[in-house]
Amino acid sequence: MNEWINQFLFLFFFRGETKIEERRAGEDGLDDGNYSTPTRTPEDFVKNMRRLNIYRAAVEGNWEEAVKIFEADPDAKTMRVNGMRMTPLLVAANCGKSEFVVKLVEKVLEPDDLDMIDQLGRNALHHVALACDVRAAEAMVRKNRDLVERPEVYGYTPLFYAARWRLQSKGRAVLDYLYSQTPWAAIEDPETQSEKTRNLVVAITTSGAHDIALDVIKKYEYLALASNWERYSILHSLALQPSAFLSGSKIPPWKRRFCKWLNSVKITSKEIKMVMEEEKKHKDAMKLVEFICERLKTKSDAQIMDYFIPQNFPAVLNVATRSGIVELVETCLKNFPDLIWYSSDYDKKKLLIHVAVKHRQEKIFNCITTLTGQNAGAYANTVDEHYNNILHLAALLAPIPRLHSVPGPAFQMQRELQWFQAVEKIVYRDEIVARNKDHKTPQELFYEKHENLMKDAKEWIKDTSNSCMVVAALVATVAFASMITVPGGLDNGTGKPVLSNKGVFIIFSVSNAFSMISSAVALLMFLSLQTSRFTADDFLELLPKNLLQGLLALFIAVATMMLAFGTAIGIALQSRVSWAYIPITVVACFPAIIFTKLQLPLLYQTLGIARDSKGLLPK
Repeated sequence: MNEWINQFLFLFFFRGETKIEERRAGEDGLDDGNYSTPTRTPEDFVKNMRRLNIYRAAVEGNWEEAVKIFEADPDAKTMRVNGMRMTPLLVAANCGKSEFVVKLVEKVLEPDDLDMIDQLGRNALHHVALACDVRAAEAMVRKNRDLVERPEVYGYTPLFYAARWRLQSKGRAVLDYLYSQTPWAAIEDPETQSEKTRNLVVAITTSGAHDIALDVIKKYEYLALASNWERYSILHSLALQPSAFLSGSKIPPWKRRFCKWLNSVKITSKEIKMVMEEEKKHKDAMKLVEFICERLKTKSDAQIMDYFIPQNFPAVLNVATRSGIVELVETCLKNFPDLIWYSSDYDKKKLLIHVAVKHRQEKIFNCITTLTGQNAGAYANTVDEHYNNILHLAALLAPIPRLHSVPGPAFQMQRELQWFQAVEKIVYRDEIVARNKDHKTPQELFYEKHENLMKDAKEWIKDTSNSCMVVAALVATVAFASMITVPGGLDNGTGKPVLSNKGVFIIFSVSNAFSMISSAVALLMFLSLQTSRFTADDFLELLPKNLLQGLLALFIAVATMMLAFGTAIGIALQSRVSWAYIPITVVACFPAIIFTKLQLPLLYQTLGIARDSKGLLPK
């Protein structure tokens, strides 16, 4: 059975070899009608089965099986094992079998064996760079240092492969190592100023290794303004990497400051290290931007415009605006203020402020309105081919990623209304009622484009308030019942609580009263949401405000209810089984903890949205 399986695998992997041989024969002028496929002998079959076995061992990283094959046939270590003319080393390196590669390099192969290449001229170090295997790369360079300088058929060294096709999840260890081992002569020849090096420096920037890119362009300054074969410059590449800048960071500011403080007092952890590495990445990216701006200052105005706004290609600042990279935009405008007045044919003559409004980038929008000051209206007073002015752009639905950056349809609707109002404040009065090619005013277009979002927001508000009303009603019921049946009972003579003079009873009474009042307030707030008219203006302030107040009241009610419950347990058990007081109180808090875990994110997001919206309107 195994023999039949091996024959099948042989046919599957090598069925194309005959055709390859025929094609090569035709290319060599041998295909004159007399060429015939050579007959396979039993020896050929044995050899090919050995090729299949070593191929399989390399793919699986099976070193024990490979050793057996090498002992039976020493030539198998450099055998071509597939149609791409790859050796066992190339196959294992491509598959990321680090242990297999290191043992093969250190125990079996000679230095010259590492020079063997595949059909595309790639040596083993090219494949290791693709697999991001730094351990294998170190073993190969120790054995044969010339590998770092060997280009493939297109002229690219392993360093380019490590930069161009680096996996973010694998880190940049291979890129750092190959850069440290590659001589400058293999990176660039200043006399030829080859396209390969321009491609390399942009690829390094795209990979996120901004410190390496800065090191290269400081060595060869003309590369600072280089573009690759796709016409992407270093700034274009940076403009597509919001995570490389502080404005695109996902780490909360408080956490960043806290980790920096811990690092300053020599406290380290994996998370602190990650935050500090990101901090360094942000600084390196800004250094790269500033260095390029300094180089551009030595150029003519025409060259500067051609760099930032190339023909038939996205403008650098427009790309950065779409990505929301306010640092890059501010730095470039600080060094070249005139860029704010130029538009790109590629972007249909839209100015920077139009791009900021269309893609809902409030920080860049505020930056531009601050720079233009009282002239913001005149600056933005242009229309596109459909006669849409900037207010029409604000009336369009936000791009999906920007829309979903705000949680909840109700708050999304609120943010869209805030944007419309913010833009409305800077335009002239006639633009507010101007009609586009479809004869729609900005307000008419807004209601048309946001109709579905308003429906979703209405349903979301109703569902959320309905769920919270149930909890508020339960809390109010419990608080009211606790107020009637006080712990310790009532004095038969006076009707006052027996434990009214106890400090713990006062805590119980106050917390229970707070719980009752807060739950009643929450009920009223959520009830007002249920009976709202749900007009567009309501979503601007009234509905979000009532939801926020209702959530805050509900959280206070739940917290004070659990405090009242804990004190009631203490009163009941303090003279009997006092040891059970703490565990019972902890278990009793589970419902409150679960509720908090489920609803606290909503409250936190609501507070965050209320805070962020204050920075949207231009001052």
